Parts: sequence; structure tokens; C-alpha cells
Amino acid sequence: MARLWDIDSVAIAPTGIAFAVETKTRTYDVRHLDRVHEQAAWLMRRRRWWCRNGAFPVLCLVRAHGVQHFEQDVLVVSIERLTDVIRSVAGVLDPRRGDAEIAG
Repeated sequence: MARLWDIDSVAIAPTGIAFAVETKTRTYDVRHLDRVHEQAAWLMRRRRWWCRNGAFPVLCLVRAHGVQHFEQDVLVVSIERLTDVIRSVAGVLDPRRGDAEIAG
């Protein structure tokens, strides 16, 4: 069972969506996808006030580039895309670009 201290990172958007982020270097397997999915579910159950509009599982690869896809309902993304993708999913404006939303 996931606990808060098992989650690598949690990002909370102003829109009320939380992101449970599991960090890996380059490789991962189904266990890591299952773990981050469980962590997002734990956030929804145990920290509902953090994620009033849902919790989203993210697996972030720090030594890979150009990665952005869904696998088993988990967003798998490379670190250089992480911030923009989270903003897009959360529906948060990016004032640096002047966009209403950032395309994923």
C-alpha cells in the first residue's frame, strides 16, 4: 500500500489536480507503473483536500529525452517535458508563453 513518504514528488496545480510523480533514470517496468498508479489512488483516498479535482499518476524519466506517452493510464514523460505537460493536463496557463493552454 502506498504512503505519502513512498511518493517521490507531489505537484498540486491551482486547478485542484494533484500529480504523483515517480522518478526513474531511463528504464522502468510494469511494477513502477503499478506503484505510481497506486500512489495517485492513495492521494485521492488519504489527501483528498490536496486533489479535489483528481490525482494523476506520472512516471518521469530523468535521463531520457523526448518521451511523452501514456502507458497503463500513467503518463510517462521525460524531465524536459514534465513541467509543460503537467501544466497542460492541469489546465494551468503558462505566462511565459502567453498561451491559454499548452499542447501536450
